[in-house]
Formats: sequence, C-alpha cells, structure tokens
Amino acid sequence: MARVDAARTELAEFRRLIQQFVRGFGFLSDDTTPCGQPIPVACAHALLLIGAQKSGALPQTALFAHFPVDKSNVSRLVARLVEMGLAKCRPDAVDRRGKMIALTAQGVRMAKKLDAASKERFDQLMQGIPMPRRAPVVAALAELVQSLSRLEAGQGAGQRRSDGAPHASPARRQSSMLRQRGQRKGG
Repeated sequence: MARVDAARTELAEFRRLIQQFVRGFGFLSDDTTPCGQPIPVACAHALLLIGAQKSGALPQTALFAHFPVDKSNVSRLVARLVEMGLAKCRPDAVDRRGKMIALTAQGVRMAKKLDAASKERFDQLMQGIPMPRRAPVVAALAELVQSLSRLEAGQGAGQRRSDGAPHASPARRQSSMLRQRGQRKGG
C-alpha cells in the first residue's frame, strides 16, 4: 500500500511540475511564443521547420506529420502563414495533389528572429540551473521525450490501431514520408 501511495504522490508531483512548466514557460499564450515573439507558437514551429529545410520548402504533408493534429488544422495553419505574408504555397511536383510550403523573405526574417530569440530564452533558462545539474536535466528531458514518443506510438499505453499495429508517432510519420519522397525523386 505504501508503494501505491508513493507512486500516486510521485505522479501527482510529476503532473503538477509539467503543468507549472507549461504555464510558466509561456506555452499557453495564443499570440506570443515563449521567447516573446508576436506570433502563435504553432506558426513559429512551422516557420522553423520549413526554414530548416535545405530545399527551402516542405510538403504540407510533412507539417501534418510534425503536428499531431488533423489535416484541416494544418491547412488552416498554412493558410494563416500565407495570410501573414510569411509563407507561400506551390504545387508539389512529386505529389500533384499536395502543396509545397516555402517561406517568403519576410518569413525567412521571422524564422531567423524566432531562432535567435528561442536560443536566448533557452540559454537564460539553462543559466538558472547549476552547472553540475544541467546534464541530468537534459538527460531527464530526453527520457521524457522518448516516453512521449512511445506513448504516441501506442507503446506506452497499449494503444493500437484497429488493425492491431501500433500508431506511428508524428516524427516517425514524417521520417517515413520524407524517405518515400526521396525514393520517388531518385527513382
């Protein structure tokens, strides 16, 4: 019984700390990033993801794979980026039904500004952690990300697709989709 109580207490503290971090870091703002930039968090993540592509463009389906939301939400996200003048769309030469999303010059500037502000915010956060405790904090975050990936894949909670296979995580769907695109281009 003591083990069960300890596990419940640990879970409650884990949950409380995650929620406090989410609130304190600024993830709940609708129109400002945690690093203080005047753009919604989802738009900022999309800009950084698109801007990180060597080709300068990303298929809209890759955004769907990156964001764990339905296609209509990704379509609205892309439409918002276009409306803000930060991105432009063109037909996908590989998948004629799809769109390629590229940053405009304004989008490139905003992505660079976001990247610099994000690095500054995380540096400030890291500076608040004593040097000997930084590596364990980073290791714990890596464990948390791995646990989340397993959970998204259905391995953490025993979740399965209707055919019995585990769900693919957004990162795994994106990786698979990008590999397929590369194979089509080359062959």
